[in-house]
Amino acid sequence: MMKGLMLVEGNPRKRKVSSSSFQTPFKDASIKKHQGGQTKQISIKQMMEKEPIASHSVRDSFTDVSKMSHDDRILLEERLKKASEVVMTLMYKDKSSQLREISQTTKKEVDDGIDSIAVSITHSLATPNRSDIAESREGSCQQLQQWYVLFPLDGGDGQNDQWSRDMFLSLMESGVRKICFDAQELMHTLMTHYKLQPFEMCCKWEVLDPKVAAWLLDPDHPPITFSDVLDVIKKVDRKTLQSDVKLTNLVQKDLTNLSTAMEVLYQQLKKHNLWDLFSSVEAKLTPILAAMEVQGIGVNVRTLKDYGKRLRDKIDELEDKAHKAAGCVFQVSSHVQLRQVLFDQLKLDQNLQGQKLARTNVQNLKSTSEAVLVKLQDFHPLPKIVLEYRQLMKLNSTYVDGLLEFVNNGTLHTSWEQTSASTGRVQSASPNIQNIPKQAIVIVKERNKDEMASDCFSIWAREPFTSQEGCTFIAADFQSIELRLLAHMSGDPVLLKVFNNKHSQDVFVDLASEWLGMKTCDVTTADREKTKRIVYSVIYGVGPEKLAETLAVSKDEAKTFMKSFLNKFKGVSSFSHRCISSCQRHNGVIRTIFNRLRLIPNINSSNFHARSYAERQAVNFVVQGSAADICKIAMIQVMHKLATMPHLKARLLVQIHDELLLEVPDQHLQELKDILKTVMEATATLCGPKVVLKVPLPVSVSEGKTWGHLT
Repeated sequence: MMKGLMLVEGNPRKRKVSSSSFQTPFKDASIKKHQGGQTKQISIKQMMEKEPIASHSVRDSFTDVSKMSHDDRILLEERLKKASEVVMTLMYKDKSSQLREISQTTKKEVDDGIDSIAVSITHSLATPNRSDIAESREGSCQQLQQWYVLFPLDGGDGQNDQWSRDMFLSLMESGVRKICFDAQELMHTLMTHYKLQPFEMCCKWEVLDPKVAAWLLDPDHPPITFSDVLDVIKKVDRKTLQSDVKLTNLVQKDLTNLSTAMEVLYQQLKKHNLWDLFSSVEAKLTPILAAMEVQGIGVNVRTLKDYGKRLRDKIDELEDKAHKAAGCVFQVSSHVQLRQVLFDQLKLDQNLQGQKLARTNVQNLKSTSEAVLVKLQDFHPLPKIVLEYRQLMKLNSTYVDGLLEFVNNGTLHTSWEQTSASTGRVQSASPNIQNIPKQAIVIVKERNKDEMASDCFSIWAREPFTSQEGCTFIAADFQSIELRLLAHMSGDPVLLKVFNNKHSQDVFVDLASEWLGMKTCDVTTADREKTKRIVYSVIYGVGPEKLAETLAVSKDEAKTFMKSFLNKFKGVSSFSHRCISSCQRHNGVIRTIFNRLRLIPNINSSNFHARSYAERQAVNFVVQGSAADICKIAMIQVMHKLATMPHLKARLLVQIHDELLLEVPDQHLQELKDILKTVMEATATLCGPKVVLKVPLPVSVSEGKTWGHLT
């Protein structure tokens, strides 16, 4: 036995042998704990003792690879190659881990907060060919042994670090079943610590992540901690954990729990027809998101600061203007002082003539919200000034100061959240760069008495994002993907006709033409905009009140528009009814075309408002969730295609739901554009044989040196 490598003594763990490491990772297994020759049932929660991790030193009970001899390392390499399972977790310097939180350590904090990687290696004691065993003796139990190894990340000599780097590269690219809670953080750490090329790794790594698995089972309640995952398991499966030995170290227990948690989650994913989505989409997406985080995107700090100065000058101007309009000096950003000026001093609420004024949830005071200011702006100049002031304050804090905070050496790194959205969409956070507006915001600086005219300038919030020297940004954008999927799923003949028209120049002009019964050349911009708003109101479940506000018409007019539209496109109305009916029949469960599920709890509520909202949620989820699935698959297939063409040196930087932003050296610009269109428009490959789309998914491709100006 390897010197110093910990082999757990006592009755070896028993688990049924599986025939493959990733595609079919688990067989049904009894989960019990054996002590003293007797079988004892224990709950999942009982295995998560609350005593602090520091009570048992990880370094005392794990073998530290930095202290291994050359022969020990060779033996460890062999053990890893023959392992049936490897379970991993990051350890932090405060003695917490990804599995047991003591502090709020996250990957966005300084890298030296991560101390090491704790690894549990499971190895079969039986014959050399696990695959043959599984095929010939499926259902039998094989004895397994457990080793616990620690890979320090705290420096050491270069030779140790290089050996650990090679070990992890070999492990992550192997077919061994690998499990890690929040695998994206582990991958992020490996890429940054060992200075790996992110996009060379992301198509080779696959890890089973219970965090993602549990989220798929209940997307409206994504797990944040490993304890949350155990809570999910407790709800969906009453099985208990198996541990054949006494593990005095809590990290060992947590790693054992992690293995069993994934085993139970695997059974649940299979039961709910979610395993294919997990293994073919979500598990392959995790390393791509980690690579995007590490890569970041270039930012011109000078442009950002220039925008900030211009905005602050305009904000100061508006503040002076507000003081003049009010006839007194007050703090415009203070709701208390603004309330006093608007209602006590100017008494603007008296102009509403009996209309009910919104009030605050706390203390029931007269509100100074945007909706109230909009109602008051026709009676006095101050509300409109305050509205503009707030818009520019938000613009500055979000897209100037808010971005500068995350820029390091000219590169901005955001967090790409895989499990935040119940629809399945990937989300950006800290900072959110998906919400950065595409359109320019025009700022008018009022002229003074010495100037001949007012000074106008535009804020292009995406303009500061710049490509590297010698490189160009390429954006590939699915055109109206949600509306096209609505046409596919509804089967509406008019929609299908519009989207299968190869000569169509503008789908919303064509839709307006069909709806209003006029030639496309007679469709006005207002007609087109009205049609577009109504279409997306149907998709997103927006009621007539919101549509009326968007179109600046009465509620009755909005109702008339929507009714007329649905009468023309009858298949859309039928599709909505089918979604709602299916959700009601299946106790609130609704699915996308790729079987992603969501639970809509109020779909059968006796409360009209709760039920109506649930019905809109159901329809929206089917459309938006299906689009999210296709966009994720497109990301994966684009990256896997690029992995076969390393000479392009193309990098995926940003995903905005139905749009991908990449960067490529100028000499490979056209080649990448062709690849993106070829891969993303291949609906048969994107959707697979089970989903045959009735409409094409055209992709528009634009390019530019900055994100703000793509043509």
